[in-house]
Amino acid sequence: MTNPSPTRNDAAGQKVAYDLGCGEYKHKGAIGIDIIEYPTVDVVADIHDLRGVVPDSIADEVYMIHSLEHVNPLIVLKEAFRILKPGGTISIEVPNAHDAAVLIRLLLRNTYAVSPDHVQCFGIIELENVLRKVGFEIVEHNHKEYDSRFKVKAGPSKTHRLGRLVSKIFPQFSEAITMRAMKPDGEPEYRG
Repeated sequence: MTNPSPTRNDAAGQKVAYDLGCGEYKHKGAIGIDIIEYPTVDVVADIHDLRGVVPDSIADEVYMIHSLEHVNPLIVLKEAFRILKPGGTISIEVPNAHDAAVLIRLLLRNTYAVSPDHVQCFGIIELENVLRKVGFEIVEHNHKEYDSRFKVKAGPSKTHRLGRLVSKIFPQFSEAITMRAMKPDGEPEYRG
């Protein structure tokens, strides 16, 4: 496992991007950081504390695709804010806490099934609030269905199919939330 220089793209005049908690699916062109040594990971580190690993204000972009729900969001977003240049953006995708399939299971089976390794659930408002608390400005948000790499291999259940139908009519009940936020210009560090 090589640990590439965090500034390798910056020195070449290219944008510097990090994928925090990338797991097996690193964003193309980004430096992947994860606590587990997957083949796609460039740097093995705990994304809760990247001091000594990633310098301040180095990144143009940070990606967190289905990783924020597995960590302490406030601590990790403070780290993302620290490593982003002013004007840099963070792109996040998380499971929607208001996913229709999950809510249907709750109604039919009286179970709220979420992954046991998720430490946080997000709706649009919760995600916006934590990003603003850190100091980010929200650029855009959307509801979406999972892409194929996150789908259950056995195929969708009846509950899942019904949930998808509901989310086509009411997008706020989709499977996932995507959000892009920016570190404002003139904001060198976390506001606390």
